[in-house]
Amino acid sequence: PKIENAKRGIMTFPNYGPWAERQHQFGGLILAEDADFVNCRKGVEIVSVFTATTVSQFRRCHFYQNYLLNPDGSLAQTYEGVTIWNTEGALDASQQVVGLVFEDNCVFENLQRGIGSGNATKRVSNCSFTNCKYATELGQAAPMFGKSTVFNNNQYTRVNRGVYGHAYRQ
Repeated sequence: PKIENAKRGIMTFPNYGPWAERQHQFGGLILAEDADFVNCRKGVEIVSVFTATTVSQFRRCHFYQNYLLNPDGSLAQTYEGVTIWNTEGALDASQQVVGLVFEDNCVFENLQRGIGSGNATKRVSNCSFTNCKYATELGQAAPMFGKSTVFNNNQYTRVNRGVYGHAYRQ
């Protein structure tokens, strides 16, 4: 499957109605395999106001922008493959992350951020990041306890920062 030229390819909360109602309607299960997210502002946006747990998984997905210059020759604006906020990957009995998983050769190319996240637990394994300013950005609001990202066997080519971690002021 292919999602192309979308503002948000997949979004886990409604984009309509009053904020007081929307903030209580979020979540969902995403199981994506062999999917292409092309020229999207954000391929996937997993956002929660309250900490949410998910078993969502992405395998062999391709997040990319296939042009770097606009027709007028100016540099094209690149964005994020995936945005994750205040979401936790589910853990199994041995405390291994089994949800919110990116693995089996997920590819992130020509993006500002491959994966941008804040206060999120996830696993990124056997993925490749090429021509990304930030392959993975880990933004955390203090306190940062209870959140972690597991990285295994990823490839980084022409990225400014492979893993960029920072804290936000509250």
